[in-house]
Amino acid sequence: MKSIHDLGEMVGIPRKDTDSILVAIRSNQKLLEECTKPHDFSVCLDRHTKQPIKDPTPAQHFGAKWGCSKCGGYVDSIDKSWYNKGLQDAKST
Repeated sequence: MKSIHDLGEMVGIPRKDTDSILVAIRSNQKLLEECTKPHDFSVCLDRHTKQPIKDPTPAQHFGAKWGCSKCGGYVDSIDKSWYNKGLQDAKST
């Protein structure tokens, strides 16, 4: 992906770091795509380390990532909200 490398160069991120970011993104996407749906985004993860947070405080919810308890893939809180809204809407039709 040339564009991410170009952007990385503009802001001073070395190519090896943008390569590792792409690997992480692709790995997460693969987990999410291969999951037995529906996802269960109930695991609150630290937004930087992606490690589970036991009994998260409301402040930790802000900006957290949410892991699927089935596949281990994760999304941000906005994606989690829209995913759950879509599940609710599908059930009501």
